[in-house]
Amino acid sequence: MKSRHTRPLVAAIVSGVLVAGGVVVTSPASAVGPATTRVDLADESTDPTVDPTETTTSPTPDETTTQPTTEPTTTPPTTDPTTTPPTTGPTTTPPTTDPTTTAPTTGPTGDTAAPTGTFRVNATSLWLGQSVQLSQTAADFQDDTDTDAQITRVVNWGDGTTQTLAAGAVGATKQYSRVASFTITVTMTDRAGHARALTRTVAVTNPAAKYSLSRAGVYQGYPFAVKISSLPAGARYMSIDWGNNYRSSLSPKTGTYNTSLLYDWDPASRQWNLSRKITGARTLKIAFWNANGWSAYRAIGTVRVYADAVKPSLTITKPSPSNRVGSWKTIRGTASDKASGVTHVWMTVARSTASGRLYCLTPQRKWKRFYTDAQFQTYCSNAGVRVTVSKGRWSLKLPAGVTRGQFLVYAWTFDRAGNLTERARQVTLTKS
Repeated sequence: MKSRHTRPLVAAIVSGVLVAGGVVVTSPASAVGPATTRVDLADESTDPTVDPTETTTSPTPDETTTQPTTEPTTTPPTTDPTTTPPTTGPTTTPPTTDPTTTAPTTGPTGDTAAPTGTFRVNATSLWLGQSVQLSQTAADFQDDTDTDAQITRVVNWGDGTTQTLAAGAVGATKQYSRVASFTITVTMTDRAGHARALTRTVAVTNPAAKYSLSRAGVYQGYPFAVKISSLPAGARYMSIDWGNNYRSSLSPKTGTYNTSLLYDWDPASRQWNLSRKITGARTLKIAFWNANGWSAYRAIGTVRVYADAVKPSLTITKPSPSNRVGSWKTIRGTASDKASGVTHVWMTVARSTASGRLYCLTPQRKWKRFYTDAQFQTYCSNAGVRVTVSKGRWSLKLPAGVTRGQFLVYAWTFDRAGNLTERARQVTLTKS
C-alpha cells in the first residue's frame, strides 16, 4: 500500500556556503488496482397493515316528558257506557314477495379448479452473497374464473421467510445468508380457496477457490503476500479486501499478490489516513464475480501488525583523506533497521567551485547549475537521488565534475513503518 512521509527542508544557500536543510519525500510502496465496493441486495418483503379508524356516535338524549299542570277533571257517567263490538276481525296483509337472500361473495359459484402456471429463477446454483431472482409475469399463471389480480401469490423462500407478491408484480429477489439447498415454493390461491404450489430448488455454495497468507505477523509496512492457488470455475473478476478499508478489483489469476499494511484507506476522501498507523489483527478477504454477480467476501486469513517505533540506523562513510576530490568519486554508507527494515536511501549532493558556481545532483544523476534556493529545491532536493540498500550497505558513484570547493552530502532514509533518520557531511575539497 502507498504511504507518504515528510521531512524538514534540506537546503539553504547562504553567502555561497552550503548548509543542510530538507525535502518532502514519497516512500516507495506497492499499490493495487481501483477499489470496488460490493453492494449487498436486501430482502424486499411487504406486508402492510392499516388499522381502521373507529367512529363513535354520541347517544341521542332522552325525550323530554312534560308533566300536566292540573289534575284531569273526571265526570261520572250518567249511564253505562255503550260497547260497540267490532264489525270485522283484524286485517292482516300478507307479504307480497319472499325475503331477499344475498349470495356470499368469496368466489364464483361452480369454481372447483385451482390456478395453474409456472415461475422461473435466474439460476439454480449460486455463490453465497449472490441473489436469486424469481420471475412470474401475467402470462405465467391463470385461473378458470378469477383474473390474475384476484389470485393470491405467496413465496416461501425455503429458509423460513415468506413474501406475498402484490397484484401485478412480476417477480422478487432474495439473498440467502447461509450455504444450503433451498426449495422455493410459490403458492397460488384463487378466491374460492383452491391452491396450487409450484417449486424450484436453488443450491447456495461458497466459491471453490484456495488462498492463503504468506505470514501471520508483520511489523508496520513490512511486505507479505496473498497466495491464490486455485480459482472457482466461471469467475470473471476477483476483489481483495486488503484489511485496511481498501478493496481492489482484479482479473482472476493464480499467483502471489504482495502487499503491506501501514495506514488505513479513507473511502470518503479517497486518501490514506496518515494520522494513525495500523496495528493489531487485520483480516484480508476475497470475493469473486460471475454472470450472477459478486459473491460474499470470505476470509483469506488474519495477519497481526506490530508497531514499529524504532528509527533506522544511517551512516555516511568519511573517506580518507576527506579533503581530496578523488576520495568522493563514490559516496558510501550503511543503513539498517531492527524492525520493519529499510530498502533505500535518498541523497542530495551539492558542490561549489573555487569561482563560486553552485551545482547539485539531479535524480537522473547529472550535475545541474543553480542560482537560488528555489532552483536548488526544484532541481535536486525535492526528490533526491535514490540508491538501493543491499545487505545493510549503499553506494552512489558520482559523475565527473567535482572540483575543489565546498562539497555537501545530505542523506535520509525511512524504514517501512515511516520512521525517518537523516545524516549530513560537508567538507572543503582542497586537493585533487
